Amino acid sequence: MQFVRYLGALVLLGLSVGACAASGPYSDTPVAERANCTVDLAVPNMSCSFVCPGRVRTALASVRGVQEVAVDFENRSAEVVAEYPACSGEGYDEMIENLKDAGYDGQVVSSF
Repeated sequence: MQFVRYLGALVLLGLSVGACAASGPYSDTPVAERANCTVDLAVPNMSCSFVCPGRVRTALASVRGVQEVAVDFENRSAEVVAEYPACSGEGYDEMIENLKDAGYDGQVVSSF
C-alpha cells in the first residue's frame, strides 16, 4: 500500500513538473509550438508616443518568423502575427529579450 501511495505521489509530481515546463518566464501562457500564431504582449513602460512604438515594432519584427507587428501606445501593448519559429517558447523568449535590449519591459499576455 505504501508503494502505491509513493508511486501516486511521483506521478502527481511528474505531472506538476511537466505543467511547469510547458510554461515560460513570460507569463502563465502555455508554450505550444505552432505553425502560426498571434501573440499579444504588454509593454507597460512604453512612455513616448512618437518614438517608442517604432522601437517596439523594430525589436519585435527582428524575431525570425514575425510577419506583422501592431503597436498600441495608449494600451501599452503590441500584437504580433507570426509563424514558426517565432511561435515557440524560444521565439517568445526572443521577443521579450529584444524588447529588453531596446529598453522595454515585455510580457506575453496571450498566444493563440
